[in-house]
Amino acid sequence: MKTAIYTICDTALQRSPNNARNLDYAGFIKSLAKAHPNVDVITFDETDLQKHNLNYLNAKATFGRILSAEYDLVVNMDADHYVFEPLTEIMEADYDVAC
Repeated sequence: MKTAIYTICDTALQRSPNNARNLDYAGFIKSLAKAHPNVDVITFDETDLQKHNLNYLNAKATFGRILSAEYDLVVNMDADHYVFEPLTEIMEADYDVAC
């Protein structure tokens, strides 16, 4: 099954470990790569929001729909998370849509 995990994160937050939100984007990406090395991790940023005429409130569903054309399973995660073990229940569940 071709799987993608996607997030939405401003480029400024992606580049700076010291930011007002205390967001560790690099740690998020590193933890995902360790838990799921064979899963594509896609980050949308403010240029993608502008390109699709979206904002942070309506972007998740649209980006999920766009990715679903190429991937069998599309998972959205906020960039302020760490993954400490494989997301087996999410990756292996038998469902059409989950929230």
